[in-house]
Amino acid sequence: MFDNFVSDELPPWQRGALDAHRIGAGPTPHVERTLHRARRELHWGFAWILPGRRRYLKGLIQGLEEEIWKRSHSARRK
Repeated sequence: MFDNFVSDELPPWQRGALDAHRIGAGPTPHVERTLHRARRELHWGFAWILPGRRRYLKGLIQGLEEEIWKRSHSARRK
């Protein structure tokens, strides 16, 4: 349970959220394409077998969805 506090390794969900933050700095088509792939992998990939992979993808998807939401709402204000 406390293994992640001892090592420098992040838990899977946080790693996914961090990767989403990095990917979110790119152009919108790339963010949308990555989000689509992550959703597809969550439902059809090995995520249903590997709980760590599932948690990583959920963090990634949430971060990318938030980024797309922010972009769509900032475009509406202009």
